[in-house]
Amino acid sequence: MNKYLSLMIAKGRSRPAVAGDAMATASFRAPNGVRFIPGENVLLLAVNLPKMSAAHRSKAAAFAVEDLIAQPLDEVHVALGPELATNRWLVGVVARTALPANAPAKARARLRLLPDTLALPVPATGHWTVWRQGVRVLVRLSDATGFVTNPQAFPVLHQIAGAPEITLYGGDIELEHTRATLPALTLPSRFDLAEGQRQPLRVPALARRLAAVAAFAGLGHLLILSADVVSLSRQQAALMTELRTLSDAPPDVAIDNLLTQILAPAPTAPEAGFFPLLDTTFVAIADLTGSVSLRELRYSAAEDDLTLTLQAPDLGTLQQVEADFVAARLAVTSGPATSANGTAEQQMTLQGPPG
Repeated sequence: MNKYLSLMIAKGRSRPAVAGDAMATASFRAPNGVRFIPGENVLLLAVNLPKMSAAHRSKAAAFAVEDLIAQPLDEVHVALGPELATNRWLVGVVARTALPANAPAKARARLRLLPDTLALPVPATGHWTVWRQGVRVLVRLSDATGFVTNPQAFPVLHQIAGAPEITLYGGDIELEHTRATLPALTLPSRFDLAEGQRQPLRVPALARRLAAVAAFAGLGHLLILSADVVSLSRQQAALMTELRTLSDAPPDVAIDNLLTQILAPAPTAPEAGFFPLLDTTFVAIADLTGSVSLRELRYSAAEDDLTLTLQAPDLGTLQQVEADFVAARLAVTSGPATSANGTAEQQMTLQGPPG
């Protein structure tokens, strides 16, 4: 339930706060080397990303959250945080105008910017950790994300989330909770909202086709989720009616056959889309990550293919890359390879393995 609540919150406040919005005072004293900014200004998301190099992962994170925010990518800064689980990462989205401006480079280098939401500990599954300070209610979820709301909206969000158990670390709330003392801060290392934010992210026109692509974790719009729930509820009601009818019928009715059909696993379609294809691509050449660099990447949703422009020290390495793609059951269409000044370059178009 927390996953869907997080998505709803992301959709509901998909424009990170900008300069001039009401700014609340941070609730916690930041430790040395860290500067807290109000959590209202930061959208925290847990995103699935395929295995790839750190540089490629940072770029992929922006595309993974683009469908969850209302602003263009060049108006926000997407900061990749720590890995929460295998191939699952914490991502922070903040409007560029909400970040401190005109700070001296040396001073900025000494301080990491983090939302004060992260000062709360990550709770166990089915729990929330909460801090109430005046008109602010800070909440940390079990997927390591969090949000800030007000005391009036908090009970509504709590009910939508399935009424998880609450551990309150400060202030008062009306809902039932357990009170605890805030433990020592354990902030994520190597996470900085200001890192790399000096240059806006300019997204090529062709790359904007990725706006419809979410992370392959299966995040969908809340409206789609609601439609699925309604559809499943109707199917369940119809099946229950049929079962009651059959239970009152003579013994020769084959109820077992009906149950077999109901309990049979539904056929699964092979995965398609940008991130499954990207995942297969980078896994195929994982052993060549240090030798091959990606100069350009384009994805066609209509053809479900990925076009890469790759650079390598020599043509032999590019031939090895192509062989690795074929071994991973990818369909490869290679363009002409060029070699000059000790660098070989080639364009390859990939399609996923047949289902």
